[in-house]
Amino acid sequence: MPGYSTNFKFYSEKIKASETSIVPVKKEALLKIALVFPNQYAVAISNLGFQEVFRQLNAHPGVVCERCFLYPPPLQNLPLTLESGRNLHEFDIIAFSVSFELDYPNLLQIIQNSQLELFAHKRDDRDPLIICGGVISMLNPLPLAPFIDVFLIGEAETLVGDFLRVMLQYKNQGLKSTACLDSLKQHPSFWLPNDPGEKKAKIIITRDRRAEPIQSSVISSLSHFKNMHLIEVGRACGRGCRFCAAGFVYRPIHFFPVEILLDRVLNNPFEAKRAGLIGSALSDYPDLELLCGRLVENNFELGLSSFRLDAISPDFVNILEKGGIKSLTLAPEAGSQRLRNIIHKQLTEEQIFSAIEAISKSSIRSLKFYFMTGFPGESQDDLDAIVQLMQQIVKIVRSDSKISLSFNTCIPKPGTPFQWSPMTEEKLIDQKRNYLINELRKMKRIDVGRKSAREEILQALFSAGNIETGRLIAEYVTGKASWHQLLKANQELVTQLIFHPKDLETAFPWDFLITDEQRKVLWKNWEKANMLLAVK
Repeated sequence: MPGYSTNFKFYSEKIKASETSIVPVKKEALLKIALVFPNQYAVAISNLGFQEVFRQLNAHPGVVCERCFLYPPPLQNLPLTLESGRNLHEFDIIAFSVSFELDYPNLLQIIQNSQLELFAHKRDDRDPLIICGGVISMLNPLPLAPFIDVFLIGEAETLVGDFLRVMLQYKNQGLKSTACLDSLKQHPSFWLPNDPGEKKAKIIITRDRRAEPIQSSVISSLSHFKNMHLIEVGRACGRGCRFCAAGFVYRPIHFFPVEILLDRVLNNPFEAKRAGLIGSALSDYPDLELLCGRLVENNFELGLSSFRLDAISPDFVNILEKGGIKSLTLAPEAGSQRLRNIIHKQLTEEQIFSAIEAISKSSIRSLKFYFMTGFPGESQDDLDAIVQLMQQIVKIVRSDSKISLSFNTCIPKPGTPFQWSPMTEEKLIDQKRNYLINELRKMKRIDVGRKSAREEILQALFSAGNIETGRLIAEYVTGKASWHQLLKANQELVTQLIFHPKDLETAFPWDFLITDEQRKVLWKNWEKANMLLAVK
């Protein structure tokens, strides 16, 4: 690849120059780890979990950890670390942090580009140990199982110490030695899918209930949150929307005291004056108005993740204005109250319009709305309700407001009540989306984004997939077939995994991550949704 080394050096220097970091990276140490986020740098550096693992690994005196990302063209096939430009196959361990199912092909491509065999059973003791963590490991790791040596299943920040103790103990004896692998197998949250002696028994998902919030270790002008100090206000969500994996996998909900959050932000090591508040249930943080108000008093510019409409009041909008908020992302999810009840989105039409009224009297002029289609029991009336809701909103907001809409299709997620729900067929996804786009564009003031139905089908397949799904991804990555060809040739498998109705007796690939009691609770929740479906 002539010229790529020069181009990569220029690119990596640009990235490093954009960063302010409190993570010292050694040049050498006993154990060398490459931490890989199989997506673009701007996405990766906005992920607090990824940042925290990077910090923890480098904090250990016996470890050096360097980062690797999916680089932009023409560098996308370079498996090199940002810090030193070393190839991934030169490291002892390649650690993947995966947050999105659609990054699975990227992960396989990175392994292949590293001059390593894709399938774990074809690699030998001389190759790096490949491990994987991130939220997908807590939902359904099966599609990646053929390619990964060890999964760290749980909130990785709590598992890093246990993992490093084993790795450093066996570094000189071999990280793939029988003794090392046997030691890893003893941990209740480590899964070795390709070890001959490993049985897929129940895995305990490790939870993190630390007293300290995770916050930025690195800030960057090239991040999605430009030069912003990020901090989590809490973890999990107690709302229980039936389609939402984040609302179930991180339970129970845990918030950090406002005094701790204020201290960490006001005294952040970067002296940054932009504060990004992160949390699945940000709007439910009990002291959110106090926290934001105090930050604004100290001249901080605020950055907030997606916001619940029922948390917006005139007083709070005033604080957001002072904090420099120019746009808000709002998620009604469904247009009709009937469908919001079915999905357990605890939000009324009155609350929606009350929030929009408060926003319309402010200087906030950019609003983005998230809706979903393809929910169980969805009818044409429910689609019409989205149009009618937006017609009312357009009447309320000021004439100079910028309104954009995004439509996602409901993807049945592992570990949620909707895991028993079939996915909407691709043709019907397009029909619904085209209808909504055509109707909404008649209002002229609304910009409607378009997503790929095929991409959503793939996301659903990866989400609900099994080991055979992983082999399909490998065929795609190695250029043996296109996704169109693979979906057509494996129609029976795809139908069984995502389009076929499920019942209580259905065995899911991820059942080994869910206790019998959890499954019973999820099933009762699914039954409640079906009871609401029966109400006309």
